[in-house]
Amino acid sequence: MVRRTAFLCLTFLVGTSLPSCALWRPAPVAAPEVHLDGMRVLDRPGRGPRYRLALRIVNPSDHELAIAALSCRLKIGGVPVVESFAGSLHTLPPEPALRVEVEAPTNAIDRLKLSGRLAGRAPPDYELEVRLRRPWTLMPLVLIDAGTLPREN
Repeated sequence: MVRRTAFLCLTFLVGTSLPSCALWRPAPVAAPEVHLDGMRVLDRPGRGPRYRLALRIVNPSDHELAIAALSCRLKIGGVPVVESFAGSLHTLPPEPALRVEVEAPTNAIDRLKLSGRLAGRAPPDYELEVRLRRPWTLMPLVLIDAGTLPREN
């Protein structure tokens, strides 16, 4: 009789706690944001053209954001211009922003296409895609920023 009562109590505890776990949902966490602060052409005689991109990553949540590495792709006027990678980044505490500068080579053909589209026009639109690699996770955070290209610094 004692075994049967213990078994029924255990069944009741497991049977009522599992469905309640399925209904529990964590509070939504504010997603980080990325912004393109600046873009400069680096003059490198004898080498292919390179850009220096200044990115600002904002962590609006109240939890730390550990960043192992980031990769970024920049399209200007629909033309893919640069791709870059930065590793060994730090943990971003809640609320502040992290400024990251990355250097990126570009393809000469893409640069010619871009300069043809930019001749005599207002600053073009851009689309920046940043993938944040976090420790202990398989999927990166994908952040997208779009707007008008900032003037060269």
